[in-house]
Amino acid sequence: MLEQRLEVASKWDSSRGFGASLSGNSDDQLTNVRGYLHRRVSSREKLYFASSYNFMSKYFKLSSKLDVGDTSLKCQGLMKNGLLGSLILTGTQRLSPSESLSPSINLNTGKLAYTWKKLLHGGSFVGIFRPGDSVSMRWRDKSVSNNGEWATRAFIPITDIKNTQISISRSWIL
Repeated sequence: MLEQRLEVASKWDSSRGFGASLSGNSDDQLTNVRGYLHRRVSSREKLYFASSYNFMSKYFKLSSKLDVGDTSLKCQGLMKNGLLGSLILTGTQRLSPSESLSPSINLNTGKLAYTWKKLLHGGSFVGIFRPGDSVSMRWRDKSVSNNGEWATRAFIPITDIKNTQISISRSWIL
């Protein structure tokens, strides 16, 4: 049997740096609401605030970010049913136009993560080190051809290397 479902999304952007979006479908009516504010504080400083609520999952997300030159500080919170799920603070330093380093801390659990991102000619590499837990890597390469990409992912648990996961995939654009 063919299932019929209509999905609708609407977005409004203000020239003053704020906006809102709504999305829904014919089954569940309104599913997601999002609002945001972007402000340039000075020639080097930008401030962002965003919040969203998903009616289906009952998740409320709140994020704020301050950019000062090549450095940014971001705080993201996630609540479900009124309970704080996570609060993550991330600092990012852009080392070059194609490279950045981002330490982060989960303020609920105290767990740290260090992320290194590198844009490559026709691709990208992301490495994440979680002390005492794991190392994960993702490499994407679009340079081989213009009609798809290679993706390689690795997840290596520090305490149980036997549970290492590696995947290699290829996608094509027809």
